[in-house]
Amino acid sequence: PKELAPKEDIGAVMVLMNGPSSASLAYTSKYAMQVDELTKKIPEVQNRILIEGIPNGLSSALMYLTLTDWSQRKRTADEIIKSLFAPFSQITGITPMPVNPFKLPGSNG
Repeated sequence: PKELAPKEDIGAVMVLMNGPSSASLAYTSKYAMQVDELTKKIPEVQNRILIEGIPNGLSSALMYLTLTDWSQRKRTADEIIKSLFAPFSQITGITPMPVNPFKLPGSNG
């Protein structure tokens, strides 16, 4: 097999963001807010959580998007992730990386 576990759509997308290592929190916030503005336009997004300054210090941010129920959307989490690469590439001050936060079989969280 090519994967440890099959991909699973748990109804969420995580966006990891990294800026220059010398970036201040104000710098990171400026560009993280641009990512946030783009995610507001995704019809399948139900909630957004943006935390600046983690996981790698002041130059990073983490965003968690919860998606609407399967019955209310036509795209999978992976399809939504793929659709984000082009608009995210237009943000020049930070590198946003959308990922599928899948769970391993048997995990509780």
